[in-house]
Amino acid sequence: MNSLFFETRESRIALARQRYFEEGILPTGTVSEAVFQSWTRCHRASLKPHDKIEFQPVSVSRSQLAVQKNRTLHEAWLDEMPALGNALGSAHCSAILTDASGVLIGATPSGHLAKGIIPLAHRIGVNLSEEHVGTSAPGIVIRTGKQASVLGAEHYANAVNTMFCTAAPIRNIQGQLAGILDISSEGAPFKFDPASVVGLYAASIENRLLVAQSEDLLIVKFQFVPAIIETPMVTMLGFDLAGKLVWLNSVASNLLGMSVNPDEREACATE
Repeated sequence: MNSLFFETRESRIALARQRYFEEGILPTGTVSEAVFQSWTRCHRASLKPHDKIEFQPVSVSRSQLAVQKNRTLHEAWLDEMPALGNALGSAHCSAILTDASGVLIGATPSGHLAKGIIPLAHRIGVNLSEEHVGTSAPGIVIRTGKQASVLGAEHYANAVNTMFCTAAPIRNIQGQLAGILDISSEGAPFKFDPASVVGLYAASIENRLLVAQSEDLLIVKFQFVPAIIETPMVTMLGFDLAGKLVWLNSVASNLLGMSVNPDEREACATE
């Protein structure tokens, strides 16, 4: 049966959500596998789509502790925040940085958003993990370690289905998830490609973090196109004084086909 109700993406997702939660019909082809798996985890945790989301009050001491525990990552964020703010411009978006557990440790100014979810959710110390807010882009990155988007009705909780979010991982020299960069829009879809923007600036922050953690290492930079060596797309590798590869950034991982996790790659050394 034809109906205008099912002609928009939002309405199709709403129908898929209803059928999944009420009838157990899988939302195949309607949402990504990452979003569906998040819905499943939330459902198994007995979370309900209509539950109220509480963005708990955050004390000054808790906020300071969250930042202090991730000082090097936060400093890398501060170095990139002016450029990121300029890039977002008047797009009415908010960019945030969380630690590896989803606790917010940095946010671009959101003075243009006096009301709504963003002023409450994007405060230092607020936990945006799946356990606290249901399906979200940062929550999926925590679980998968991969870039993710959660758009509008794809959120598990009805209370936040006006949010449009895209997040990307930031890794440390151990190849572990160190933080998450997220760009969010409230009330309307993005008017640009958020995946490209968040990926670019997450790479910039990651590169700064890797350099800051490599005081006693030799850092090698290269690219097939020399003009992009001084950009976030540079390939970076860190070697110890014996010539053993200690870390490589995400760009190098993709270019060389090597895992950023040292436990998942063969030993490599220079001679």
